[in-house]
Amino acid sequence: MIDHVWSVLCHEAEIDKSTNKVSLHSVVEQVQVNSAPVPGGILPIRLNLVSLWIRRASDHPVIGSSRINFISPSGKIMTLSEPGIDLSKTERARHVVQIEGIPLGESGRYHFQVELKYSDEEWLQVASIPLSVSFSPPESSQDEVIAKSESS
Repeated sequence: MIDHVWSVLCHEAEIDKSTNKVSLHSVVEQVQVNSAPVPGGILPIRLNLVSLWIRRASDHPVIGSSRINFISPSGKIMTLSEPGIDLSKTERARHVVQIEGIPLGESGRYHFQVELKYSDEEWLQVASIPLSVSFSPPESSQDEVIAKSESS
């Protein structure tokens, strides 16, 4: 069996090749977008979703699959990645899923859903990482408001 230990959403994940230690930089919990929401819009942001997986029994090799879904506040689901989990030779594995832009069409709480599956079994949700998104359209300056009312 495979256990999900943790998943973290961040801007950068740095793995030291000599020690295999990971440093997570700028953990992301919320995003403020300085424009109005656009249906079907994509926020050009680079994120990393980092997950740690381990063998439940350290002496039993195991292989499985993971899946990362991005879920909007209204329930729309988009699959971002389906990396395999190979714990046949090691007791643990880290996945770093690089995300180059996310679809944001509404304010609210989005989720990065992490799922686990063994061969022909059903997907099992093991984590849900929230991302709060709010939009704040830039306010028109007083001069723009006056110009618009004069031209009307």
